[in-house]
Amino acid sequence: MGKSKEIWTESHKKVDDKKIAKIISIPYDDLLKLEYKIQQEKRGRIINGYRIVFSKNSPKKILKKITRLKDGNMVFMDWWELLDDDEFDFICGNRKYLEKYRNEIADLKKLNDLNLLQKKFKTILNRQIFISVIGAMETFLCNVLINKTFKDDGCFRNFIETHPHFEKKNFKLNEIFDQSDKLKETAKKVMVDTNYHRLIDIREIYRNTFKMEFPEIGEACKYVRIRHDLVHRNGESKEGIKVEISESTIKDLIKTIDRLVEGISNELGLEGLLLKFNY
Repeated sequence: MGKSKEIWTESHKKVDDKKIAKIISIPYDDLLKLEYKIQQEKRGRIINGYRIVFSKNSPKKILKKITRLKDGNMVFMDWWELLDDDEFDFICGNRKYLEKYRNEIADLKKLNDLNLLQKKFKTILNRQIFISVIGAMETFLCNVLINKTFKDDGCFRNFIETHPHFEKKNFKLNEIFDQSDKLKETAKKVMVDTNYHRLIDIREIYRNTFKMEFPEIGEACKYVRIRHDLVHRNGESKEGIKVEISESTIKDLIKTIDRLVEGISNELGLEGLLLKFNY
Protein backbone atom coordinates (compact mmCIF):
# COMPACT_ATOMS: atom_id res chain seq x y z
CA MET A 1 0.00 0.00 0.00
CA GLY A 2 1.40 3.41 -0.99
CA LYS A 3 2.00 6.20 1.49
CA SER A 4 -0.97 8.29 0.29
CA LYS A 5 -3.35 5.36 0.82
CA GLU A 6 -1.95 4.77 4.32
CA ILE A 7 -2.62 8.41 5.23
CA TRP A 8 -6.13 8.21 3.75
CA THR A 9 -6.95 5.00 5.60
CA GLU A 10 -5.48 6.19 8.88
CA SER A 11 -7.36 9.49 8.76
CA HIS A 12 -10.65 7.69 8.16
CA LYS A 13 -9.87 5.16 10.89
CA LYS A 14 -9.45 7.99 13.40
CA VAL A 15 -12.64 9.68 12.32
CA ASP A 16 -14.81 6.63 11.86
CA ASP A 17 -14.10 4.34 14.85
CA LYS A 18 -17.51 5.09 16.36
CA LYS A 19 -19.23 4.73 12.99
CA ILE A 20 -17.54 1.37 12.45
CA ALA A 21 -18.63 0.17 15.88
CA LYS A 22 -22.20 1.07 15.01
CA ILE A 23 -22.05 -0.61 11.60
CA ILE A 24 -20.78 -3.91 13.02
CA SER A 25 -23.05 -3.67 16.08
CA ILE A 26 -20.55 -3.85 18.93
CA PRO A 27 -19.86 -1.38 21.76
CA TYR A 28 -17.26 1.26 20.98
CA ASP A 29 -15.16 0.13 23.97
CA ASP A 30 -15.01 -3.39 22.49
CA LEU A 31 -13.83 -2.04 19.14
CA LEU A 32 -10.95 -0.26 20.84
CA LYS A 33 -9.70 -3.64 22.04
CA LEU A 34 -9.38 -4.88 18.46
CA GLU A 35 -6.62 -4.29 15.93
CA TYR A 36 -7.82 -3.86 12.35
CA LYS A 37 -6.97 -2.44 8.95
CA ILE A 38 -9.26 -0.85 6.37
CA GLN A 39 -8.56 -1.99 2.83
CA GLN A 40 -10.11 -0.74 -0.40
CA GLU A 41 -12.23 -3.03 -2.55
CA LYS A 42 -11.72 -2.00 -6.18
CA ARG A 43 -13.09 -2.88 -9.58
CA GLY A 44 -10.49 -1.53 -11.94
CA ARG A 45 -9.83 2.02 -10.75
CA ILE A 46 -13.22 2.43 -9.06
CA ILE A 47 -13.58 1.96 -5.29
CA ASN A 48 -16.63 -0.23 -4.69
CA GLY A 49 -16.26 -0.55 -0.95
CA TYR A 50 -14.00 -1.45 1.93
CA ARG A 51 -12.84 -4.55 3.76
CA ILE A 52 -12.17 -4.32 7.50
CA VAL A 53 -9.66 -6.99 8.43
CA PHE A 54 -9.31 -7.75 12.14
CA SER A 55 -6.11 -9.18 13.56
CA LYS A 56 -6.32 -12.94 14.07
CA ASN A 57 -5.04 -12.32 17.59
CA SER A 58 -8.19 -10.31 18.39
CA PRO A 59 -10.27 -11.59 21.33
CA LYS A 60 -12.63 -14.21 19.90
CA LYS A 61 -15.27 -13.25 22.47
CA ILE A 62 -15.53 -9.80 20.84
CA LEU A 63 -15.27 -11.08 17.26
CA LYS A 64 -18.28 -13.34 17.87
CA LYS A 65 -20.39 -10.26 18.63
CA ILE A 66 -19.70 -8.71 15.22
CA THR A 67 -22.50 -8.83 12.71
CA ARG A 68 -21.59 -9.36 9.03
CA LEU A 69 -18.35 -11.12 10.01
CA LYS A 70 -16.91 -13.22 7.15
CA ASP A 71 -14.15 -15.80 7.26
CA GLY A 72 -13.73 -15.26 10.99
CA ASN A 73 -12.04 -11.85 10.81
CA MET A 74 -13.43 -9.67 7.98
CA VAL A 75 -16.34 -7.31 7.39
CA PHE A 76 -17.19 -5.99 3.92
CA MET A 77 -18.83 -2.56 3.54
CA ASP A 78 -20.14 -0.50 0.63
CA TRP A 79 -18.08 2.63 -0.15
CA TRP A 80 -20.73 5.03 1.16
CA GLU A 81 -21.04 3.47 4.63
CA LEU A 82 -17.94 5.21 6.01
CA LEU A 83 -18.93 8.65 4.77
CA ASP A 84 -20.02 11.21 7.31
CA ASP A 85 -22.80 13.65 6.38
CA ASP A 86 -20.43 16.38 5.21
CA GLU A 87 -18.53 14.00 2.94
CA PHE A 88 -21.76 12.62 1.50
CA ASP A 89 -22.98 16.13 0.71
CA PHE A 90 -19.63 17.03 -0.85
CA ILE A 91 -19.35 13.94 -3.05
CA CYS A 92 -22.96 13.38 -4.02
CA GLY A 93 -24.91 16.45 -3.05
CA ASN A 94 -23.15 19.65 -4.04
CA ARG A 95 -25.72 22.30 -3.16
CA LYS A 96 -24.47 24.56 -5.97
CA TYR A 97 -26.02 22.21 -8.48
CA LEU A 98 -27.33 24.97 -10.74
CA GLU A 99 -24.02 26.78 -10.80
CA LYS A 100 -22.14 23.52 -11.34
CA TYR A 101 -24.39 22.56 -14.26
CA ARG A 102 -24.22 25.96 -15.91
CA ASN A 103 -20.43 26.17 -15.60
CA GLU A 104 -20.02 22.70 -17.06
CA ILE A 105 -22.25 23.50 -20.03
CA ALA A 106 -20.46 26.81 -20.62
CA ASP A 107 -17.12 24.97 -20.82
CA LEU A 108 -18.56 22.36 -23.17
CA LYS A 109 -19.89 25.10 -25.46
CA LYS A 110 -16.39 26.54 -25.69
CA LEU A 111 -15.01 23.13 -26.60
CA ASN A 112 -17.68 22.75 -29.24
CA ASP A 113 -16.56 26.01 -30.84
CA LEU A 114 -12.95 24.87 -31.18
CA ASN A 115 -11.77 24.65 -34.78
CA LEU A 116 -9.50 21.61 -35.01
CA LEU A 117 -7.67 21.22 -38.29
CA GLN A 118 -7.71 17.44 -38.28
CA LYS A 119 -11.21 16.07 -38.80
CA LYS A 120 -10.41 12.83 -36.93
CA PHE A 121 -9.68 14.69 -33.71
CA LYS A 122 -12.75 16.89 -34.09
CA THR A 123 -14.89 13.77 -34.45
CA ILE A 124 -13.46 12.32 -31.24
CA LEU A 125 -13.89 15.64 -29.43
CA ASN A 126 -17.53 15.94 -30.51
CA ARG A 127 -18.30 12.48 -29.17
CA GLN A 128 -16.76 13.33 -25.80
CA ILE A 129 -18.62 16.65 -25.60
CA PHE A 130 -21.91 14.87 -26.33
CA ILE A 131 -21.28 12.30 -23.59
CA SER A 132 -20.26 15.05 -21.15
CA VAL A 133 -23.48 17.02 -21.70
CA ILE A 134 -25.50 13.96 -20.72
CA GLY A 135 -23.15 13.53 -17.74
CA ALA A 136 -23.79 17.11 -16.62
CA MET A 137 -27.53 16.38 -16.73
CA GLU A 138 -27.08 13.21 -14.66
CA THR A 139 -25.01 15.03 -12.04
CA PHE A 140 -27.65 17.76 -11.78
CA LEU A 141 -30.49 15.25 -11.37
CA CYS A 142 -28.54 13.32 -8.73
CA ASN A 143 -27.54 16.40 -6.74
CA VAL A 144 -31.06 17.81 -6.71
CA LEU A 145 -32.65 14.54 -5.62
CA ILE A 146 -30.19 13.92 -2.80
CA ASN A 147 -30.14 17.46 -1.42
CA LYS A 148 -33.84 18.23 -1.54
CA THR A 149 -34.85 14.81 -0.23
CA PHE A 150 -32.52 14.89 2.76
CA LYS A 151 -33.33 18.52 3.58
CA ASP A 152 -37.09 17.95 3.71
CA ASP A 153 -38.71 15.32 5.95
CA GLY A 154 -41.82 15.27 3.79
CA CYS A 155 -39.83 14.58 0.62
CA PHE A 156 -37.82 11.91 2.41
CA ARG A 157 -41.01 10.17 3.50
CA ASN A 158 -42.40 10.41 -0.05
CA PHE A 159 -39.20 8.85 -1.41
CA ILE A 160 -39.31 5.93 1.03
CA GLU A 161 -43.04 5.30 0.57
CA THR A 162 -42.97 5.32 -3.24
CA HIS A 163 -39.59 3.99 -4.35
CA PRO A 164 -39.81 0.37 -5.59
CA HIS A 165 -36.71 -0.64 -3.60
CA PHE A 166 -38.55 -0.23 -0.30
CA GLU A 167 -41.62 -2.16 -1.41
CA LYS A 168 -39.61 -5.39 -1.29
CA LYS A 169 -38.43 -5.04 2.30
CA ASN A 170 -39.93 -7.30 4.96
CA PHE A 171 -38.93 -7.37 8.61
CA LYS A 172 -40.30 -8.45 11.97
CA LEU A 173 -42.01 -5.93 14.22
CA ASN A 174 -39.26 -6.26 16.84
CA GLU A 175 -36.75 -5.10 14.20
CA ILE A 176 -38.56 -1.84 13.51
CA PHE A 177 -36.18 0.43 15.44
CA ASP A 178 -33.09 -1.18 13.93
CA GLN A 179 -34.57 -0.80 10.45
CA SER A 180 -35.48 2.82 11.17
CA ASP A 181 -31.89 3.59 12.17
CA LYS A 182 -30.65 2.17 8.85
CA LEU A 183 -33.26 3.91 6.71
CA LYS A 184 -31.25 6.99 5.75
CA GLU A 185 -28.14 4.95 5.01
CA THR A 186 -30.17 2.67 2.76
CA ALA A 187 -31.77 5.65 1.03
CA LYS A 188 -28.30 7.12 0.37
CA LYS A 189 -27.18 3.91 -1.28
CA VAL A 190 -30.33 3.69 -3.41
CA MET A 191 -29.84 7.28 -4.62
CA VAL A 192 -26.14 6.84 -5.36
CA ASP A 193 -26.76 3.59 -7.26
CA THR A 194 -29.54 5.11 -9.41
CA ASN A 195 -28.90 5.48 -13.15
CA TYR A 196 -29.82 9.11 -13.76
CA HIS A 197 -29.83 8.83 -17.55
CA ARG A 198 -32.86 6.52 -17.32
CA LEU A 199 -35.20 9.46 -17.56
CA ILE A 200 -38.45 7.50 -17.46
CA ASP A 201 -37.46 6.12 -14.04
CA ILE A 202 -36.14 9.49 -12.86
CA ARG A 203 -39.37 11.21 -13.91
CA GLU A 204 -41.37 8.86 -11.67
CA ILE A 205 -38.97 9.28 -8.73
CA TYR A 206 -39.15 13.09 -9.02
CA ARG A 207 -42.93 13.10 -9.42
CA ASN A 208 -43.44 10.85 -6.41
CA THR A 209 -40.82 12.46 -4.17
CA PHE A 210 -41.46 16.15 -4.91
CA LYS A 211 -45.09 15.98 -6.12
CA MET A 212 -44.11 18.03 -9.19
CA GLU A 213 -44.79 18.20 -12.88
CA PHE A 214 -41.75 16.80 -14.69
CA PRO A 215 -40.74 18.38 -18.03
CA GLU A 216 -41.28 16.55 -21.32
CA ILE A 217 -38.52 13.98 -21.82
CA GLY A 218 -39.10 12.54 -25.31
CA GLU A 219 -36.34 14.51 -27.04
CA ALA A 220 -33.89 14.04 -24.16
CA CYS A 221 -34.49 10.26 -24.21
CA LYS A 222 -33.55 10.23 -27.89
CA TYR A 223 -30.21 11.81 -27.07
CA VAL A 224 -29.65 9.40 -24.17
CA ARG A 225 -30.01 6.51 -26.64
CA ILE A 226 -27.38 8.13 -28.86
CA ARG A 227 -25.13 8.48 -25.82
CA HIS A 228 -25.56 4.75 -25.24
CA ASP A 229 -24.29 4.06 -28.77
CA LEU A 230 -21.29 6.32 -28.20
CA VAL A 231 -20.36 4.82 -24.83
CA HIS A 232 -21.21 1.14 -25.27
CA ARG A 233 -20.91 0.52 -29.01
CA ASN A 234 -17.93 2.73 -29.79
CA GLY A 235 -20.08 5.15 -31.78
CA GLU A 236 -22.20 2.68 -33.76
CA SER A 237 -25.92 1.94 -33.66
CA LYS A 238 -27.34 -1.57 -33.13
CA GLU A 239 -27.37 -1.92 -36.89
CA GLY A 240 -23.69 -1.11 -37.13
CA ILE A 241 -24.23 2.36 -38.59
CA LYS A 242 -21.70 4.99 -37.54
CA VAL A 243 -23.22 7.71 -35.35
CA GLU A 244 -22.13 11.15 -36.59
CA ILE A 245 -22.00 13.94 -34.00
CA SER A 246 -21.72 17.41 -35.50
CA GLU A 247 -21.41 20.81 -33.84
CA SER A 248 -25.06 21.51 -34.62
CA THR A 249 -26.06 18.18 -33.04
CA ILE A 250 -24.32 19.22 -29.84
CA LYS A 251 -26.02 22.62 -29.88
CA ASP A 252 -29.42 20.96 -30.26
CA LEU A 253 -28.56 18.54 -27.46
CA ILE A 254 -27.59 21.39 -25.12
CA LYS A 255 -30.83 23.23 -25.89
CA THR A 256 -32.84 20.12 -25.05
CA ILE A 257 -31.02 19.39 -21.79
CA ASP A 258 -31.13 23.07 -20.80
CA ARG A 259 -34.91 23.04 -21.19
CA LEU A 260 -35.12 19.96 -19.00
CA VAL A 261 -32.93 21.50 -16.28
CA GLU A 262 -34.77 24.83 -16.53
CA GLY A 263 -38.14 23.11 -16.22
CA ILE A 264 -37.10 21.19 -13.12
CA SER A 265 -35.49 24.27 -11.58
CA ASN A 266 -38.59 26.38 -12.11
CA GLU A 267 -40.90 23.64 -10.78
CA LEU A 268 -38.86 23.22 -7.60
CA GLY A 269 -37.89 26.89 -7.19
CA LEU A 270 -34.26 25.91 -6.80
CA GLU A 271 -32.45 28.63 -4.85
CA GLY A 272 -34.97 31.10 -6.23
CA LEU A 273 -33.05 31.18 -9.51
CA LEU A 274 -34.41 31.02 -13.03
CA LEU A 275 -31.95 29.76 -15.59
CA LYS A 276 -31.27 32.08 -18.51
CA PHE A 277 -29.44 30.48 -21.38
CA ASN A 278 -27.86 32.09 -24.41
CA TYR A 279 -27.83 29.99 -27.54
